[in-house]
Amino acid sequence: MNPLLPLLAMMMLAIGACSKPQPPTTGFYPAVANGDIEQIKRHLFWHTKVNQLFPNGDTPLHLAVRNGDPAIVQLLIEAGADPRKTNLSGESVLETALKNRRMRIAERLIAVGAPFEGDRLLFEMVNAGVSDRDVYRLLARHGARFDVVDANGKTPLLLAIEQERPALVKQLILHGADVNQPGRDGTRPLTAANRLGAERIAQLLKANGAK
Repeated sequence: MNPLLPLLAMMMLAIGACSKPQPPTTGFYPAVANGDIEQIKRHLFWHTKVNQLFPNGDTPLHLAVRNGDPAIVQLLIEAGADPRKTNLSGESVLETALKNRRMRIAERLIAVGAPFEGDRLLFEMVNAGVSDRDVYRLLARHGARFDVVDANGKTPLLLAIEQERPALVKQLILHGADVNQPGRDGTRPLTAANRLGAERIAQLLKANGAK
C-alpha cells in the first residue's frame, strides 16, 4: 500500500471540511434585515426555508427587495425564492419594489417571472401616493393602461386629483393619462379639481388641454 494514500485521504477530508460553511449563528430574519450576506449564505446552504414568512409578514425576498440590495435579492432568487409569492398583506414582491423605488430590482423581478399586473399596480401606486417618475415610466413601458377605470368608476388621474397631489397628477399626464376622460359618474378631471378648490392641479390640467 502506498504510504502516501492515508495522507492524501486526510488532506481531501480537510479540504472538504474547509469548503463547507459553518451553520448560521443568527436567525434568517435578522440576517436578511441587516443585509448580512455571509449569514444568509449559511442559511441557504443549511436549507433554511427560503419562502417562509418572517415575523413582520414579509417573505425573505420581500424584505430584501424592501432593503434594496440587488445582490441579496439575486442570491435568494437563485436559492429558490418565489417571485410570485405575496406577503401576509397580499403585496407582491414587484409591488414592494415599486413602492420603495427599487427600479433595478423591479426589472430583475419581471425578468425572472414576477407577475406584472399593470392596471392593478398602477392603482396601487396611485393609492399609495407614489409620484416617482421612474415608477410610472416602468409601468408604461410594460403596458399599464393609464386611462383604465377601477371598480368604483375612477381613473388613476381622478384618484390623484382627489388626493390633491399635483406631482402625481403631473406624472400621470406625462405618461398618457387623458385629462378629459370622465369617471363612470361623468365627472371630468377639471371639474373634480375645481370642486376641491385645487387651483394648482386645475392649472396643470388646463395647461395640458383639460376642458
